Amino acid sequence: MTELLVDTRPRRSSSVESNDLTDGVVLYDSSVEIAHHLNPVATLVWELCDGRTVGNIVNAVVEVLEIPVIEAESIVNETLGQFITSRLLV
Repeated sequence: MTELLVDTRPRRSSSVESNDLTDGVVLYDSSVEIAHHLNPVATLVWELCDGRTVGNIVNAVVEVLEIPVIEAESIVNETLGQFITSRLLV
């Protein structure tokens, strides 16, 4: 997957509903009637997709998970790539 630009501002699609679980979140996309179960790390990235930049999302993941920037960049890019492929972001 191509790396996303650090200034990109991913936002959640309005057709996606979020329901909390003990081990993450279930997202339901009513436009295509598909549910997605997110693990805790993907849930963190999802919650950060509120208009902040990808660079800010990476920094937040570094702080919350206490991991190196390079690892956070990989996690964020992979997770956002999956969200984009699933059409969960606008």
